[in-house]
Amino acid sequence: MAATLESPMEDPLRSFVRVLEKRNGTVLRFQQYGSGGVGCVVWDAAIVLSKYLETPGFSGDGAHTLSRRSVLELGSGTGAVGLMAATLGGEEIEDVPSPPDYILMADCIYYEEKGDIVDIKGMGTVQKGMPQKCYHGKTEKVYSVTQHAVGIVVNKQVKGKILAKRINVRIKHMKHSKSRDSFLKRVKENDQKKKEAKEKGTWVQLKRQPAPPREAHFVRTNGKEPELLEPIPYEFMA
Repeated sequence: MAATLESPMEDPLRSFVRVLEKRNGTVLRFQQYGSGGVGCVVWDAAIVLSKYLETPGFSGDGAHTLSRRSVLELGSGTGAVGLMAATLGGEEIEDVPSPPDYILMADCIYYEEKGDIVDIKGMGTVQKGMPQKCYHGKTEKVYSVTQHAVGIVVNKQVKGKILAKRINVRIKHMKHSKSRDSFLKRVKENDQKKKEAKEKGTWVQLKRQPAPPREAHFVRTNGKEPELLEPIPYEFMA
């Protein structure tokens, strides 16, 4: 059932095999592809192929990328991966239902790049590659990407020192951090504002300003007398 290549030497992408472990001990193997420091899973969501095209250093312009390849779509149900694979030149599109007794990589539709920020979140149902409990909940950077795990640099306090510890965590025990989403969104908005201001020949304020005081307004008392609140004198405090 695994996707195969016509010739590994002609393939511009680095390929490897991922093993999905079944609870009874059997395994299911799938062929996957990676490019440089990034590995992408070719099943489960249409964002996977989009990630291929967004990856810096991806060879080619995306046209006929999957030519002469078999694409395996695992339990997405929408056929979006198969549709995009056919658009990119894939010949055999095979759909496999997602069985409930497989430990599937729910957060593994793509790997992290070097320098990305991730949240370490241990999953108790998967013991392999589980981080120690002192690292649970940490948000740190990725320094290496392998076939089965991701290397993360974690700051750990040891007595009076803070040490940069390098740990290897399986993809199941981490997720992509959203801490930079608001910053990246603001960068795009500022670029758009600068572009529009340059076309109009005007100047635009890009610095974020603190919230100003509320404007003066009237408050209805509904016939009740307002009560003046003031601090209690110190001698009457308990």
